[in-house]
Amino acid sequence: MLQQPVSSPAQRVGDATRRGDLDLLRALVVVGWCSSTSPIAGLSRPASSVHRGAHGKTSYLQEARSLVTEVLERLRDAQNRHDLDAFVACFDPQYRSEQPVHPDRAFVGRQQVHTNWAEVFAGVPDFQAELLRSAEQTDTWWAEWHWQGTRTDGTRLDMRGVTIFGVRDDRIVWGRLYLEDVEGGQGIDQAVQHMARGTE
Repeated sequence: MLQQPVSSPAQRVGDATRRGDLDLLRALVVVGWCSSTSPIAGLSRPASSVHRGAHGKTSYLQEARSLVTEVLERLRDAQNRHDLDAFVACFDPQYRSEQPVHPDRAFVGRQQVHTNWAEVFAGVPDFQAELLRSAEQTDTWWAEWHWQGTRTDGTRLDMRGVTIFGVRDDRIVWGRLYLEDVEGGQGIDQAVQHMARGTE
């Protein structure tokens, strides 16, 4: 099945402006696709004309969620196609990456993203990413992932965890990664003892 082409930020803003869709324009401001200093960002509309959902959320906030969700889905789809260029294009050129559990792995720049994932795709030919669930707060998105595949040496890759991404202008500008190898062999009692007492 053919995929629908993804609209660029400029196309989104242009289409919304032509239609006079103020809710969508505000959504574009939320996700950074339209400048908050733009005259259109300050436009108001009567409260009675703002559509609200079942939980009282305005439709433009729902649109903002869907726009940022597109970034996560493009990221996942590019991973599963092993499309390195499309994957790297999801990131801002000055993307900042941190792994708080492994602070020495921090870096800046999407060139490093390219280097990292070129090696992953080469080393795990059947790599697959599953986006289990996600949540948002303005332009910050939490995503739970399951990454798996078989390495060229025959061993299994099985990682689970969470990423927190900052999204602006249809790109990921910063990330905090909490993904680890799935491990067995230690029950909850042993884990708590290790947490409380360390290695004895």
